[in-house]
Amino acid sequence: DAAASTRCPGTLLFMPPEALRNPAVYGKPLDIFSSGAVVLSVLTGFAPSENLLYSSRTRTIVLADGGEQEETIPERERRRDDLNRLPDDHPLKPLIVRCLANEPAHRPT
Repeated sequence: DAAASTRCPGTLLFMPPEALRNPAVYGKPLDIFSSGAVVLSVLTGFAPSENLLYSSRTRTIVLADGGEQEETIPERERRRDDLNRLPDDHPLKPLIVRCLANEPAHRPT
């Protein structure tokens, strides 16, 4: 199985969150996410922002009781600069945003 022989699936700037888990989760949803990132790059003419390499995928939320909770930052928020390069009325923008969903089950199939 080719997927089992690779340690990290794909290129970091095009990877979905589940690709960074240990062990990485492979499957069609991973490809859908990456395809959305590639299509966004092609349509805007720009590679994904290198800021993604240094930005966190989580943030700490302070709860009403003073406690803290880790929250996953939505990819559409992390990739805001890249998404803003594509006009809001572009017919593929809603599909790209769906492809970039953090949760694999929320991506189109």
